[in-house]
Amino acid sequence: MDTFVHHKFNKNITHQIRLPKYASILIGLSGGQDSLCMTRLFMDLKKLYCLDIGIISIDHQWRYDTVSNIQQTINIAKDLQVKTYIYESIPQYYSEEEARRIRYQLLINTAKQDKYGFIAVAHSLNDQIETGLHHIFRGSYIDSLPSLTWNRAIEHMIHIIRPMLNIHRWEINWFCRYFWLPIWNDSSNLECNKERNRIRQELIPYIQYHFSYAIENHISKFINNAYIDSEYIRQNTLKLYFQLKHPYFIAINVLHFNSQHQALQKRLLYVFFLHNSNINLPHTVLYQLIYKLNQQLVFKISYNQIIICNNNKWLYFYYKKSIYYNSYLRVKL
Repeated sequence: MDTFVHHKFNKNITHQIRLPKYASILIGLSGGQDSLCMTRLFMDLKKLYCLDIGIISIDHQWRYDTVSNIQQTINIAKDLQVKTYIYESIPQYYSEEEARRIRYQLLINTAKQDKYGFIAVAHSLNDQIETGLHHIFRGSYIDSLPSLTWNRAIEHMIHIIRPMLNIHRWEINWFCRYFWLPIWNDSSNLECNKERNRIRQELIPYIQYHFSYAIENHISKFINNAYIDSEYIRQNTLKLYFQLKHPYFIAINVLHFNSQHQALQKRLLYVFFLHNSNINLPHTVLYQLIYKLNQQLVFKISYNQIIICNNNKWLYFYYKKSIYYNSYLRVKL
């Protein structure tokens, strides 16, 4: 097939994702227009890239029509003649975050089990914008704005790819109508009590009408610029972290830490605790630590299962139950 959407998609997987030939891809298919469009595009390029394709669909059983939705997905998969995985899950409570966590865990587990190198999800340019605005409303930081990336490596050499991040929803809708794809309309997308739906259906159209019709392109450009800046800072943070950390013990040099800009200090502490304990410290605790370190205060702070200590030479931590390790670490430092 040879449409402008095909050209755009092919350019994305070549230049943005750098998808190799003979790749194995697990495609998330919900039955909506975005995932149907992506599935059709991958199938059309299957021979060109010699792809091994599988389809996965996850039913959270929230809607009255989920059985019919899954049956249609099964029918689509049969027509495509590809390996198909169907899951049913019931989140403990009705939450988009909980459902997303379950969904990605099932995607990753299936990819590991059947050795898929790539997991393809159908986030579009509009999803990127809505997610960015959602983070702004929550008071998040610049690092969280570009949370939807083209290609992200995760565990066991598996990559999550989003090959439609620069494709508008209207382009996807045109593509589905052009090829008569059987779109399953999700009624929950019309519920205005959800923040994302209200951004999509009310806020963005209001801004387009009253301020700028090209607001989607402007926000997308801003998010992409934020990604470039945050990626540069992230790389420099990692370089600096390995310069500041103790060669043998779990500690970082306080004197060199205090000489850094606050933007780097926050990220250094975040990396230090995440790398050594898998603890994601909240920003309130990070800024409390930065203040105490810059004031050269000797302290001992308890947070969850760890004790964070500063002796004005090294910042380190130990687990509360490890008394022996505590005394040993103090002596050595």
